[in-house]
Amino acid sequence: MNHSKLNRETTAYHEAGHAVIGRVLCLTCGGATIVADQSENEQGHAIIADPWKSASDWDRVLSDHLDHQIAPPRCHSVSSAFRATIMARMAGAETENIIFGVCMVGGDADDQYHIAMMAQSRYSEFSEGKWEWYEPRMRRQVRRLIRRHRQKIELVAQALLECETLESGKIDALFSRKPAC
Repeated sequence: MNHSKLNRETTAYHEAGHAVIGRVLCLTCGGATIVADQSENEQGHAIIADPWKSASDWDRVLSDHLDHQIAPPRCHSVSSAFRATIMARMAGAETENIIFGVCMVGGDADDQYHIAMMAQSRYSEFSEGKWEWYEPRMRRQVRRLIRRHRQKIELVAQALLECETLESGKIDALFSRKPAC
């Protein structure tokens, strides 16, 4: 496999990892693309809302359920939204590691930056060496989720390789498709 085809494929799996794990963790998610944006120095991206937006959406869903006297979904906190968003950011590199045995050089730099910013903004939760305790555990959880949802990740990655850009609704439709067997 030539280098550019491998790079395109790893990018598709990387972005599919973000998109699927973000949805598994009930985050507010948008579309994904493997079209490179040279101005942003990125090979592609998957849209995952900031943790505050996801937490706000969770509150709205909870409120809607309570207004209609329907059993509410599990309650989520802002801290849960931060942890879930960090895990969704980790999912790109971890997907590459699981599928290809390695994360391509530079493929995780932007994600690492955003993870560090989120961990720093939740200073009380990750202070005094707690991040060194949390991070490997979160990565193990992410790897378990990737293995559990690998079929969905592969489905989204293949669709990205075919279409290059997928709107949120298309990913949601692929994500909710039941396996044939």
